[in-house]
Amino acid sequence: MKTLICYFTDKETFNKIVIVFALILLVSGTSCANDDAPPENPPTPEQLFNAKVLGVGFDCGSIFLIQFNDTAQNVPDNLGDKIFYAVNLSEEFKVDDLEIYIVFRELTVDELIVCSTEGPSYPRIYIESVIECYVGEECN
Repeated sequence: MKTLICYFTDKETFNKIVIVFALILLVSGTSCANDDAPPENPPTPEQLFNAKVLGVGFDCGSIFLIQFNDTAQNVPDNLGDKIFYAVNLSEEFKVDDLEIYIVFRELTVDELIVCSTEGPSYPRIYIESVIECYVGEECN
């Protein structure tokens, strides 16, 4: 540290330069990307999963349950007949028996939700997008 200070006229100037470099690093390390922006490419058929909205779950407040149908592939394993709490399901899709195609992901640590232990426990998934299809209609 002493050798670096020698290149500057005084310690106060050295401290100012260190602060400026720290601010530059801080600003350059932040991302300007909009995480809420829709994806540039529409989901592929492999990313869509057919599911039915079951209704509000018993032990997780107002979060709705969904159940993947038997033909859905790559659904995470669970012991509850492919039933999951659908975190981030839009209000317009919170309709009992509504069939939907969804793109989902696992929850991040920040999105974890604590539920009571009064009812059956189902895993939670985060809904990224939904395409609706009413029961008995062909979904495109």
